[in-house]
Amino acid sequence: MPTDAQQAIQTLAELVAADNCVLFLGNDLPLGYPKTAPPCRDELAAALAADLGGVSFPVQGNLAKIARLYEGSRDRNTLVRRVIELTDNPAYRPTALHRQIAALPFRAILTTS
Repeated sequence: MPTDAQQAIQTLAELVAADNCVLFLGNDLPLGYPKTAPPCRDELAAALAADLGGVSFPVQGNLAKIARLYEGSRDRNTLVRRVIELTDNPAYRPTALHRQIAALPFRAILTTS
């Protein structure tokens, strides 16, 4: 008799084979970027907090809160432009892990990264 884990793996394999599954990756997945990588969530939060002159709570894990403060003290367009400045760099290229994820047999891959 298969264990619960074995049954779950079998069910997942069947769903993938039937093209009835979506892969969802959160934004904390370590993607193995080189040193010239786009900033992670906490790095974005730190950069936005620095633009605001610092914040009175920990930056780590608070990107949404800091983004709301940034937008409130400036405006939405300024926030969007700043995030683009921090993340839009032609030097950022997919890594081997990105290519492996893209090769998985999923019709849709969603990520918050």
